Amino acid sequence: MYQVIGMQQKKGEYQGQAYDNTLLYCTYPDVEVSGSGVEVIKVKTLIFSQYPVKLNDVIDVYYDKYGKVNRLQNVKSVAAS
Repeated sequence: MYQVIGMQQKKGEYQGQAYDNTLLYCTYPDVEVSGSGVEVIKVKTLIFSQYPVKLNDVIDVYYDKYGKVNRLQNVKSVAAS
């Protein structure tokens, strides 16, 4: 499980290939770290639009056989303000 603490969309072109990704900045429990571990999870924006999350949501991340994110699932969503 990850808690989303930041998000950033990155678009551009790399070696002639267009890309559009959403980066999720997350914390997660890690017994080897004093406090929380931190990870940046790269998600294709098309996938992110199908499984939108908000800041402070707690999510599970699912990967395909190539190690790319293919699904996000809200475990705990923040209340709308």
